[in-house]
Amino acid sequence: MPIRSIDTFRKDTLAAKPALINYYQDSHHGIVQSTSLLDIPAESLTHITSFLSPPSLLALSRTNRRLNEHINDDNTWYRAFINQFIGIGPENDLENERILLLRKSERTWRKEFIMRHNLRRRWECSRNGTITHSPQDTTIDGVHLMSESGLLTTSIQYGVVARSLPLSGKVLKGYLDAAGTGLGIGNPNVEFTPNVSACRLTSDGGTARVFWGKRNGEVAVTTAARVMDPGRASSKLVRCKVEDHHDGIVNEIALDSAVNRFVSGGADGQVKLWDTKTVVCLWSSDKQLQSLVIDPFLKVSSALADGIIAGALSSGDILLWISSRQVHSDDFSSPTSFAQHRIMSPISKGQPSLQDAFIPKPQPTLLYVRRHSQTTAALLIGYSDHSFFYRVVVDLISGKHETTAFGEPSFGYNSIVEPIFAAQPDDCSFIITGDLIGSVGIYDWDTPQTSSSVVPTRRLEAHEDGAVTALAWSSVVLATGSACGTTTVWDALTLEPLRRFSSPVPRAAPGREVGGVSRIVIEKELLVIIADNRVMSWKVGQVHRRDTPHRSKHARANKNPVPKGQRMHILFFVDTELIKRCRAIRSA
Repeated sequence: MPIRSIDTFRKDTLAAKPALINYYQDSHHGIVQSTSLLDIPAESLTHITSFLSPPSLLALSRTNRRLNEHINDDNTWYRAFINQFIGIGPENDLENERILLLRKSERTWRKEFIMRHNLRRRWECSRNGTITHSPQDTTIDGVHLMSESGLLTTSIQYGVVARSLPLSGKVLKGYLDAAGTGLGIGNPNVEFTPNVSACRLTSDGGTARVFWGKRNGEVAVTTAARVMDPGRASSKLVRCKVEDHHDGIVNEIALDSAVNRFVSGGADGQVKLWDTKTVVCLWSSDKQLQSLVIDPFLKVSSALADGIIAGALSSGDILLWISSRQVHSDDFSSPTSFAQHRIMSPISKGQPSLQDAFIPKPQPTLLYVRRHSQTTAALLIGYSDHSFFYRVVVDLISGKHETTAFGEPSFGYNSIVEPIFAAQPDDCSFIITGDLIGSVGIYDWDTPQTSSSVVPTRRLEAHEDGAVTALAWSSVVLATGSACGTTTVWDALTLEPLRRFSSPVPRAAPGREVGGVSRIVIEKELLVIIADNRVMSWKVGQVHRRDTPHRSKHARANKNPVPKGQRMHILFFVDTELIKRCRAIRSA
């Protein structure tokens, strides 16, 4: 049997060869020095590892004990995270405006870094398709996502609420309407309530609640148990008493998730406080007049757990009511427990001119109220056809207030303002705005009081095809929608584009406007986009291959689109030119 010879010389050579992985040789003044990666200071090693991705850090931790101890230090992952996601270098100060958008959801920075790295890859590289359906026959005015398998959409024109499954596109039979006729058969030409002026949605488990405001001043609440169950769903409508009606159109309804109460504001210049279960009016404000004419309330807001109610009038003024008792207590019924403070419109009024008759008057489009400190409350107020929004801090005892303007007059009017308030003590509160020229601005809500306007800490050119009409933010991504129907998903920290969606509305006929994005909802890994009467859903999928781009079926055939004969002709021409130049050089 033949015996294979053993190459002992090659083994000895490899054994005697110095290992170049752990150190390198440097000649300095004739002295050969050996510098190992393990001999450098810990600060320098942290600087090096801050540029590595989570898979590379985990692979590095398996090399030896010293590097394993360095990678197991949570500060190593923290420095790598803020360097790659926030853009703060290892030697820079951590007190940076870029930390404004950070929301930590994991206990350690190692888990936070790995989680965000994987989610970003999935949002960017997932190949799941979109699902589009039309739950309403008219424009969708409101949306509420109960879960990944339940979506409620409202139509003010028909006065109905439709139920659909966003991940399958199935529309359930029957509507929830403001007339109390039950679910019905789902025919909008028969089941509709034409006098609805305001609608709000909320849910608790499988039970949905619809709050209706009508043009005759009536307020009603529809409660639907097992609303997403086609065979077992049932609804119940509770109307308010006739003597509790508004004396005009109900313009706005504001819900408060912390208590079992809600607030309404009407064209009669009154704000009313209601009980959710019985729809009994617990308190009503005095009518507001301006030059003997009723000044209607356009926006209302509440922080009922703190006993605060706010309303914005058509004139631009703001009224604030403070209760000395708990509004959510069952025995609350006395209206005398409220103290009222009036705040003049924060928009500066200059000298009137002839051009003012052609310029639209700014109207309140946004109002939020929340407790600012033990003795103060903060108001966020936004106006239409205006480049600024305002923060008003009001002393709850004396009524004195300080106003801060946010915005830049050099940019377009704000088309949407979305507040993101801190949920944890370590989080920051910020405001995201979109304007008519397609830009997005991010403002620090806790900026100290200044006499000049506060400029955005970060600005993003989001859309070139129109105004920003919809915003949605989560701790992972930011979604922006344009007036032309396109939606772009950005990384919530780096603000780098991850994905772009075309309009869910079919191409419009010549001479007809394209429906813009009106609402965007982000719930964990589900994205819901509303445009006109269409709903487009997309769920983040798994990425199986590792950083490999998708190859089409004919990728190899399209690798070189130049025909073979033309390539041979080009090579022959190049060779001929090279020979001519070589001969010319030799002859010279």
